[in-house]
Amino acid sequence: MEQFVQGLYSISYYAMAIILALVTIAIFIVGVKMLIDRKRGIGTAFVTFAVLATGMIYAMLNMKFL
Repeated sequence: MEQFVQGLYSISYYAMAIILALVTIAIFIVGVKMLIDRKRGIGTAFVTFAVLATGMIYAMLNMKFL
């Protein structure tokens, strides 16, 4: 039973990382589009957030909690 729960945990852990990465990519793309449309303040904020979120995802994948 313990192995089953650990397997589910691993699957959910990597699935969550993939979803977070996809959302981060989408936020980055929206930020670049806003920069192109001359909405520099919000575009810069989106791109900055995407870069910081990428760092958090990298840390999450390298430091498992269990």
